[in-house]
Amino acid sequence: MPADHHSVSARELLFLLLTAVLTITICSKSSVLYPFNDWVDSNCFFTVGKAAVHGKVIYRDIYEQKGPLLYFLHSFAYLLSNTTFFGVYLLEIAAAFFFLYYSYKIVSLDSAGESLWLMPVLSALVYSSASFCHGDSAEEFCLPLLTYALWVGLRALKEQKQPKLHQYFLIGVTSGCVLWIKYTMLGFYVGWFLVPAALMIAGRQWKRLAQSVGLIGAGVATATAPFLVYFGVNHAIADWFKVYFYDNIFSYSKMEQSSVQQSVFHNIIYGTMSTFEYNLIPMGLVLIGLIWFYLNGNKKTNWYLFACLSGTLILVYAGGQRHIYYALIFSAFSSLGMIAIQNSVVEMLPDSRKRNLSRGKRLANLGAVVGLLLICVVRSSNVYLIPHEKEDLPQYRFRDIIRTVENPTLLNYGFLDGGFYTVCDVVPTCKYFCGLNSRAEEIAQGQKQCLEEGTTDFIVTRDATIDE
Repeated sequence: MPADHHSVSARELLFLLLTAVLTITICSKSSVLYPFNDWVDSNCFFTVGKAAVHGKVIYRDIYEQKGPLLYFLHSFAYLLSNTTFFGVYLLEIAAAFFFLYYSYKIVSLDSAGESLWLMPVLSALVYSSASFCHGDSAEEFCLPLLTYALWVGLRALKEQKQPKLHQYFLIGVTSGCVLWIKYTMLGFYVGWFLVPAALMIAGRQWKRLAQSVGLIGAGVATATAPFLVYFGVNHAIADWFKVYFYDNIFSYSKMEQSSVQQSVFHNIIYGTMSTFEYNLIPMGLVLIGLIWFYLNGNKKTNWYLFACLSGTLILVYAGGQRHIYYALIFSAFSSLGMIAIQNSVVEMLPDSRKRNLSRGKRLANLGAVVGLLLICVVRSSNVYLIPHEKEDLPQYRFRDIIRTVENPTLLNYGFLDGGFYTVCDVVPTCKYFCGLNSRAEEIAQGQKQCLEEGTTDFIVTRDATIDE
């Protein structure tokens, strides 16, 4: 454990990086072990990111509903590798590293004894869960951001201080990043601010309260400014807000309009149940951690954790969607269970063994890495694809046909992006380049118009007839 409970040594950083590399390499379909990431969502992100590199304006010229930051991350990945997910693989490793880094710092706040060995175990359990899905979700990239904020709050409460002023600014920046990746995870930050705000109000620290609000706002503005410039210069601010906010709220949500309050309550209850279904072991760690803090912590910490978790649950599930990958974001709280496990193990040891814990830490760390490999291989639902070759997949078989035409154009008709744009390195010519999980009529109409006008050389469809 770091001597001051906050600093992390170079050796520990290297260990966490190795853990991240091993975990993502085994569990994510974006990794070099896999022939291709065939998840439709990942390919949607990649196609939009690629289109942006080639001059198309997001939302105005190409339609998809996630936040612009997610697409620009994939623009960067596209620049690293045009027809594979290697760039995404590197981004996933970075995200996993920072998730583990701040999880380690959280565990180190309250853990008795060496806790580095817990990180490979935590990593394996989180990234091999069903909620990790295929790899490359919006939740995956937001996970380290929420974990950072959780650490800031827990550290401040442990030290009985307010977060530092620069940390409020960074909370604003990171929450701004979440806003422009997938805003439904912002409920976490609402809960996060409730406890420090209540403490400042109770202590009549009005200047500090104003400073914290101002710095958070400045951080959000800093994260937002590049997008205001991008969409402003391209005269697409209206398209940005229409697609990202209006269409997501009114065309993607499943909330019953006739009884909003009842629907929201129903959605949150069933969403919470689905979180345990799709992310069972990490959520088990969350529960264990909450119980441990209730028994050993203080009221302020307990209220803080309750507010953060409740805020996340409410906003993630209020709209009624319960996709499997939604549950992954709650792994930000899973380090709490590791604190409980570590302290429980240490408490059961005799005093003589407690004094000699550091002697076995290298063996424990090695054992944890071996455990990581076993857990990932056994639990991950993605490893089935590793033995396959690219030629086994329809994307690469279709590529051989499509390449017979010089500068081919393509329409992914009636279903989410199947990866054909990716492997063929084709930039869509139709704004509605694929079908989406949205009730917006313009998507189906736009696809039908492209079909009727014959604007593409090739059309790829699935479980549908062209004359539908």
